[in-house]
Amino acid sequence: MTALAFDPTSAEYRADPNAVYRRFRRDSPVHANPRNIWFLTRYRDVAAVLADKRAIKKPEVMLKQFPPGPFREHNAFNMNFMDPPDHPRVRGTVARWFTPRALADMQPRIEAAAAELLAELEGHETVDLVQQYAYLLPVFVIAEMLGVPAENRALFRRCSAPIVGGLEPGVGKEIYAAADRAVEELTDYLGALAEERRRSPGGDDLLSVMVANEQGDRLKPQELIHNAAFLLNAGHETTTNLIVNGMHALLENPAELARLRKQPRLMENAVEEFLRIAPPLDLTFRRLAAEYRIDDTVIPAGAGLILGLAAANRDPDEFPEPDRLDLGRHNASRHLAFASGPHVCLGATLARYEGRIAIRAFLDRFPNLRLAGPPTRKAGASIFQGFASLPLALNG
Repeated sequence: MTALAFDPTSAEYRADPNAVYRRFRRDSPVHANPRNIWFLTRYRDVAAVLADKRAIKKPEVMLKQFPPGPFREHNAFNMNFMDPPDHPRVRGTVARWFTPRALADMQPRIEAAAAELLAELEGHETVDLVQQYAYLLPVFVIAEMLGVPAENRALFRRCSAPIVGGLEPGVGKEIYAAADRAVEELTDYLGALAEERRRSPGGDDLLSVMVANEQGDRLKPQELIHNAAFLLNAGHETTTNLIVNGMHALLENPAELARLRKQPRLMENAVEEFLRIAPPLDLTFRRLAAEYRIDDTVIPAGAGLILGLAAANRDPDEFPEPDRLDLGRHNASRHLAFASGPHVCLGATLARYEGRIAIRAFLDRFPNLRLAGPPTRKAGASIFQGFASLPLALNG
């Protein structure tokens, strides 16, 4: 029997990550490699670690995976790579914008934006769901929140993919160079926009609020720019994947699609099930600040942890028949697609709103849609699982 070795860059993993997760859950659910990196795949273990204060980001170690340059600097100053006290300080400056109460006011604007995009698709026989809808809607929403003029939003599309691509494991110099260029272009633009807000304070957009916090010494200038860039990227990458993965799951399961059309009240739970069965983010990473025990296994302080969010979401001990799409699943919302604990996804509520609105609106507008050809997965994706293209025939 071949010894297990987890490699998220392998052809086997990229061809069928869920088959790899099943094997590790069964044969080595608490798996160590020779470099003291541990891979966890059971729901109970992943959920417990995410909630434990001993599991931290430890940026001084994690940032070493990136070569020196703008991309490393971007990650050094954004909240995703921070530990306390910096993480709660920076996150706290924007957190109130992402509460259900604050986001409720966004719902009519999200619905209007979805309707506008769908109107542009009328008359087309086939469309690419990714490029012509699922990408554009979240970009509109997060840009609107930050107060970015509509004519400049194409910049995010150009810069986002290289920055996200740089976070994938095992990438080469060319990918990091592209990420460096994208960070420079995006932060130069946001820096100029922030300077405009400093000259004209008092605005009610999110960037204006961040500038006000900078002047109150809660945000450093570099933190302001890099976290604005982080929010732009994270604010649409996750949601685009949610919309596309969810639509693909429905089209691959026509009985559940018919069920949803007959019972539209299922949409809220359906989005949770999409997030469970095909999360936008497969893996997340932590370091142990102190020794940690799982059953009879002691993981030493300083060990690296790869937490299988997608693996946990298909753990049969938590979710019976985990590989089956069930829009009425009673505990679908217990998924870990957005992680949990201090680093739970800041935009989780926003992503849920956008996913419900986007998928419902598309299904209502095009009742006879079907796949128009094979979808294309993102090339080289290990962490951010999703599609580069999903061709749809709109009228059956």
